[in-house]
Amino acid sequence: MSVFEAKRSSINITLEGNESKAALLSCLEKNLSSVSSSNFSVCRICHVNNVPSENLISPCKCKGSLAYVHLSCLEKWINESFRLNCELCGFRYSPVHTQRYTVCESIRVWLLHPRNKIHMQADVLIAILLTLVTIGLTTVCFIGMDHFIIEGNQAGISSHWIKAAVYIFLAIVIVGYILSLYLLFRNQFVPWYTWWKATVELKLCQAPANDSEIIP
Repeated sequence: MSVFEAKRSSINITLEGNESKAALLSCLEKNLSSVSSSNFSVCRICHVNNVPSENLISPCKCKGSLAYVHLSCLEKWINESFRLNCELCGFRYSPVHTQRYTVCESIRVWLLHPRNKIHMQADVLIAILLTLVTIGLTTVCFIGMDHFIIEGNQAGISSHWIKAAVYIFLAIVIVGYILSLYLLFRNQFVPWYTWWKATVELKLCQAPANDSEIIP
């Protein structure tokens, strides 16, 4: 091989090496640009942008990389922080209040709490004792009516007055029994109902604030 051919071969190798470097740099630049653009559109709460079946939205007036969130992430943040305004731009969201539990679910959750369970057991026990006492007094009054009349006649009291006294006594017992059951029921119902109405979830049903709000 001549000296001229050797120099030409070395020049060709150098050119091929430079072209490979240029192609490699171009590929790296494209990858970096794609990575930077994908990192730009991420949820500012969970810092993820590839949640299946859920797009990024821009529900407030924030701009730039902090503008986009997942709807589920935002609703979770609102329910946990109890804030209806964006912490950055101050935009006020318009959530819809929905009950977290149905009636049956709320009763089950309420009774799973140890304190509520103890209170319920105590009130049920009191109600059972009151029922037994009321049934016993009513039975004694009806069974012993003839005995009361005989004793009253011996004391010079008319049987009509004795029957009226017994019926009045029974009425007082029954009214007291019903009132006691009402108070026991109210003692359980009011705290549960107040708690149930307070356990709500906030759902966002609003159009996003920005024009280009959805990022797939």
